[in-house]
Amino acid sequence: MERTREFITSVFRDCLYPATLIVIFFSIVVMLLGIVMQGKGMGRLQRATGAILPFVVLVFLVVLSTQETDQAASFFASLLPAWRFLIGVGLGLLLMESGKLFLRSKRDAAHSLYSLFLAILGAFLLWSLMEGVLSALNLMLLGLVLSGGLDVVFRGPPRFSNNEG
Repeated sequence: MERTREFITSVFRDCLYPATLIVIFFSIVVMLLGIVMQGKGMGRLQRATGAILPFVVLVFLVVLSTQETDQAASFFASLLPAWRFLIGVGLGLLLMESGKLFLRSKRDAAHSLYSLFLAILGAFLLWSLMEGVLSALNLMLLGLVLSGGLDVVFRGPPRFSNNEG
């Protein structure tokens, strides 16, 4: 029975958890592509810039010394677990509700801002994976996924407006 428990635990921890994070990241990429492709002309460029900018910044952050990344990791680790979870819940609700608001707008700037928010989340997820600080962020990600998922269940996902950008 102990071997079965260890096996199931290792499947969840070593296979399903990384797979879930990869699915979340690629879902963000698909949403970003959808937002960018909805734009026309310069609006598409504006949205693409919002979607790409956090990943460009991530390139520079990765080459920084590890002292800066260690400080960021220790900051998140120093927060009480309840605060990490609540920060995640707040981020999840903020992303979902701002998406609903921004994607209804006819202005490309609103769509660009939402693509920037999503890209920051995706870049932050990549950074946490690359820097090995995911364990400090686990409760925050749980809160984000849980609140975002429940928001979709009860209020529906953000939808693109039928108007042209």
